[in-house]
Amino acid sequence: MFNWFKKKKEKKGFTPTKNQNSKDPLLDFLQGEMTRIANEADEKQIKTKKNTKSIKAKSTKKGKTKSDPKDQFINHLQKSLKIALGKLLNKDMSTKDKYLLGYIYGLCDYTNDLHGLDNEIAGIGTFMTMHTFFFKITDPGELGSIMGTTGKLSSSGNKTFLEGAIDGGRALGNEKIYSEPPKKAYHKLIDHLS
Repeated sequence: MFNWFKKKKEKKGFTPTKNQNSKDPLLDFLQGEMTRIANEADEKQIKTKKNTKSIKAKSTKKGKTKSDPKDQFINHLQKSLKIALGKLLNKDMSTKDKYLLGYIYGLCDYTNDLHGLDNEIAGIGTFMTMHTFFFKITDPGELGSIMGTTGKLSSSGNKTFLEGAIDGGRALGNEKIYSEPPKKAYHKLIDHLS
């Protein structure tokens, strides 16, 4: 009979009653059993947390789960711009083009407004993503320089920049609200870059 308890102990079963030297063996057995059950529960909880973390890490690394609505919106926007601009997107664009910088600003501003983000802190990632998309930037210093130029133009009230910003925001709004096809929605940017 005690062999059965030993086998169960190895397989996480009942607490054995052998070697208990108490006046109340039933109480000892119950205390031992409760301790064993609590330890098993702790072990299972730790394993579950580790498995959950590894599953989350794997899904994030593979890029399968993108639940952030802003990221999904930006991905859709970039697909639309690729459709609309086609080969124009592959040519080297001037980082000094005030209209283009304004247009990018308008796209980003609309995106941030739509998702309840400010343009300075919480929504800065939108600007970084879109500047990188248009200018194919790999150097962080270059990205900072271009975004600095955009910021200066925004605060200066430059007419060409503001025209681009209005056109960019309006184009994105037309695509989103009125379901205009990309080539029609972004026609002013296409005309400017052609």
